[in-house]
Amino acid sequence: MQAGRLRHRIALQRYSAGERDENGYLIPGSAGWQTVTLLWAATEGINGREFIAAAAEQAATTWRITVRHFRIEPSMRLKAGDTVFNVKAILPDNNRQRMVLMCETGVNEG
Repeated sequence: MQAGRLRHRIALQRYSAGERDENGYLIPGSAGWQTVTLLWAATEGINGREFIAAAAEQAATTWRITVRHFRIEPSMRLKAGDTVFNVKAILPDNNRQRMVLMCETGVNEG
């Protein structure tokens, strides 16, 4: 893999339901997306579409993001600046050197 292609710095994030104190109460502000690590990636927009949802026009873009092999789960997301990439599919290669992540932006998921 050519290291020069991986020129975008992205954060890999996991959702945390929150931490609890010694009495079992949820600690305020502890729930939310937590950064697991920062990765170098190659990003490429491959598809864009517009649709009507909840009486409002929205736009969605599909992205192909290539990273070095790392333990990534579909429930995770990527973030680059203010852009959030929702992981839709993970495609590892046979040599365990890189992974292609099919992601989507512009769609609010609940």
